[in-house]
Amino acid sequence: MLEERLVGTNPLMETRRESHESINKQRRYLQIQEILSDYPNGLTAKEISVEMKKRGYAATDERNLSAPRLNELLKLGIVDCIGKKKCQYSGKSVGVFTLRHVCELCGQEIGDFNDNGIYEGKYCEECFKEAQESRL
Repeated sequence: MLEERLVGTNPLMETRRESHESINKQRRYLQIQEILSDYPNGLTAKEISVEMKKRGYAATDERNLSAPRLNELLKLGIVDCIGKKKCQYSGKSVGVFTLRHVCELCGQEIGDFNDNGIYEGKYCEECFKEAQESRL
């Protein structure tokens, strides 16, 4: 059944808004963070989308599943764009994203990866020392 368009309205804007409102952003944020935590060297938006499909988080591997959420996570300071590389799917130069590691107590950026590429620690050195001293 075709819904009649009212004069002066744009039904495409309505469907666009409805589609945007139906997205569960928090769930998508967590999925992206989970995927990036498994790849310490980072992934592109397309590679994240491919991984989302593999894990059953999405029906397709379209780049637009992750790219808007990555931009939002970037603005929130949860992920970093650490550089560029040639995309294996499009052949274009694209950004590579990783999780930022911040202290769970003060929010200061912390740590790095050990020689095996595994992130160590949840607290900055100062908060860790304070926590150890308070336990004594």
